[in-house]
Amino acid sequence: MPKTYENLIQTREVALAIEQLLVAPYGTTWDATRIYLNSAVPTGFTHLGAVVEDTPQLTIGRERFQLQTGIPRVLQYQAVRGVTGQFQMSLHSNSNRAVRFAVGNVGVYKYIVNSFGNAVAVESHTGVTAIWVGTAGAQSFVAGDVIAIGATADALTRGDNEAEAYISTLGWLYLTSPGAVAAISDDDVVAKITHTTIPFGTIQMPNFHVLGVADFIDGVQVIHDFQKASPTGEWTEQIRPDANVQTAVQFDLMGYSTTRYSTTGELIVGERVYIPKTP
Repeated sequence: MPKTYENLIQTREVALAIEQLLVAPYGTTWDATRIYLNSAVPTGFTHLGAVVEDTPQLTIGRERFQLQTGIPRVLQYQAVRGVTGQFQMSLHSNSNRAVRFAVGNVGVYKYIVNSFGNAVAVESHTGVTAIWVGTAGAQSFVAGDVIAIGATADALTRGDNEAEAYISTLGWLYLTSPGAVAAISDDDVVAKITHTTIPFGTIQMPNFHVLGVADFIDGVQVIHDFQKASPTGEWTEQIRPDANVQTAVQFDLMGYSTTRYSTTGELIVGERVYIPKTP
């Protein structure tokens, strides 16, 4: 008997990818375009670093009301009465910069060596990998220093942008890969971080704009876009001598409206953006 189907794998379809996590304050806008994490992240977003490769998981659900009538009963009517979503993954990190999103409350507070008035000015930069601070300014830093970058005193002590310098020479601060976690401006200033703190507790429940950026080996990019996401705050720290420290981050997805899919508007919890490979 001849077969009635062909189970073919299209050569352009591949399944291998790695996903990275970007976060920004709620209300930060993003245009659906390809993201190049090796050069710069979208304005306002912070790259949280390496992801444990088998941990990203997105779960979306719709709770439905169903009405059945008759003998035997037959489904006569149904309506969506609830939409849920959760996005989670683990990070190869023990930094407070990542842990704050797992704990799910206020931001990191950074203690810096010098005051804002004495911080070193950024005169120019190359993407997020090198900062020109001048010959005198570079003498304030040595290889291995973790630095805060920001335009204001508050951005230095409470902002998310930081990096580690692997060499300081001839007026340049060269940053370890992948560089600063957010975009750098020429009017920013730089200061060395001595330590950071985050609180356990607080009643604050912040919301964020979250992007999960998945790069496939054939050049396709899939971006999970959640414009309103809140950390669940469920976090357990386990430090073991025979295991790499990982930070589990988990977001509840909140609803927002869009008219992209109907003129009357739709309540959604996120979108999946598919960007074909470039020629």
